[in-house]
Amino acid sequence: DGTVKVRLTLDSSGGKPVDALTLDIPLDDAQAPFIHAMTEGIRKGPITERLAAGEGVVWDAKRLIPGELPAGFCSYIFLGSGHRGLSWFAENDKNWSWDRTTPNLEVVRSGKTLSLRIHLINKPVVIEEPRTITFGLLAAPVKPMLLTKRTFSVDNNIRLLLTCINWLAGPGICGNVYPVNQDMFFWEALARSSQEKLTPEEVKAVADRGKPFFAEFGVDSIEWWIRHVNANLSGRLLGRQMIFYFNRATTPVAKEFSTFKDEWLLKEMTGHDFKVTDSEQKLVPSESYIDYALYWYKESFKRARNTGVYWDNWYLAPSYNVEMTDAYRDENGIIVPSTGIWGLRELCKRTFILMNEEGMEPRVFPHMTSTSVLPMLSFATMQLDWEWQSGNGDTQDRFSREYLQVATAGDLAGVLSWPLWNHGFKNDDIRGLRSYTGVQMLHDVNFYTIIPSSVKMPEWDKFLEGLRDQLRKPGLKTWRYWDEETQPVTIGDTDLPVIVHSVPGDLTWVVVCSYAKEDREAKITIDAQRLGLGENYTVTNAETGEIYPVKDNSVSLNVPMHVIIGLKINPKGN
Repeated sequence: DGTVKVRLTLDSSGGKPVDALTLDIPLDDAQAPFIHAMTEGIRKGPITERLAAGEGVVWDAKRLIPGELPAGFCSYIFLGSGHRGLSWFAENDKNWSWDRTTPNLEVVRSGKTLSLRIHLINKPVVIEEPRTITFGLLAAPVKPMLLTKRTFSVDNNIRLLLTCINWLAGPGICGNVYPVNQDMFFWEALARSSQEKLTPEEVKAVADRGKPFFAEFGVDSIEWWIRHVNANLSGRLLGRQMIFYFNRATTPVAKEFSTFKDEWLLKEMTGHDFKVTDSEQKLVPSESYIDYALYWYKESFKRARNTGVYWDNWYLAPSYNVEMTDAYRDENGIIVPSTGIWGLRELCKRTFILMNEEGMEPRVFPHMTSTSVLPMLSFATMQLDWEWQSGNGDTQDRFSREYLQVATAGDLAGVLSWPLWNHGFKNDDIRGLRSYTGVQMLHDVNFYTIIPSSVKMPEWDKFLEGLRDQLRKPGLKTWRYWDEETQPVTIGDTDLPVIVHSVPGDLTWVVVCSYAKEDREAKITIDAQRLGLGENYTVTNAETGEIYPVKDNSVSLNVPMHVIIGLKINPKGN
């Protein structure tokens, strides 16, 4: 994928101090308007924004909210746009000599050059014996998007089985990789339920066989198991393609836990025993864990008809395991944690290779909400996004358009983006439901919507299905508002961005998604020649059927605040 792992070894300085060692990476300023950076953690910690104007230092790592790494340390940064850019990353400051009262990196503009400046040494140090500093570089886009259909989940009838109890794992909440007691009876029943209707007696037999393994955790745990068996084996999965939920975690319930806990856990090796609880324990993706996980992934493909690997919590979770990671003790004896980038990257890479070796479409599927760490996504083919701020008002107000271009759209990592469904919406919040779907449409991601069954919106449903039909057509060409090629349908208002889907010479769909804080009057200009329309064409509201008058290849319409309007441009006049 083009990732460079740099191991920079500094020899002895012969008793003389080294005052400074700075890595400067110059970029074309015009190609790098955005920054995506983080220390570690998820959701509130990372930042994605447009770089400030002006000369000199326009950003530094002190801007990041301190986490468990030292304040002022940026572990991952991307500079670029929604089209291209460069990422730099490091597990921590091991073997640096960095003054922790200063930022470890700065972004500096001088004329047309934007420089990423990394201060590997800015605290004078005498190097007595060789020391190695390790960091990584990765340019984007990483790869082409391998799963390209915007209607992927709908067309493949996919069911993502979120939390492992839904694929009949034992106690462990989010840390299991195999079915209850490693008994293939459970996975075989799950596989059958996706192909045929199980009888109530067959479903009960599955529930009864698993109950003893939940008994020690109480009545609630048994009821939890029975409820999920009934939900998943009583027709919900019939005709569906399943993708199993896994996690970057293990659980003390797992048979292997007592043997491998010191190697797998993020903590320093302590040797004390864990109580056998069903808790989730974040882990280090060590070689032994990856071997273990891949064995069970492969079994799930063969025995349960699982078609993919989804991981929850795909972010930089600090590890204090000094034996298995680059965590280290500083001069004060305090453990400086590592971020786990290289281990998570290896788990993703080996899973991608496994699915290719098995002759499967590689549905490698991390949940990366609010972070887009390219070396951890470069062997992924899908991503789950938007859990952050889920259900929190109009979607236009939840995410910056810089974030949607750099992270959600998936172009830089070459992944099909799958936004999490509409958590938190009330049935009468029609505005919120439409807003959620409209921002999806505008940013060209895996396009679906979940509307509560009690909400009847027949015109909206017809609009959505018509757009999906358009997205499935051969010869389709799409222009997004941030693409470098000028769109053939434009609005002279940056708060009213559009996406254009056209089969030139045939039907064109335009989706207008308002980001304005008030109603706006819009003039839509149509380049009829580029769309192959000729002179005789109509512009119709895709939801209401209203026909708009066309004058001088333009249409005027009112766009209310945060409203989504679909337009059909038809060269045949119908």
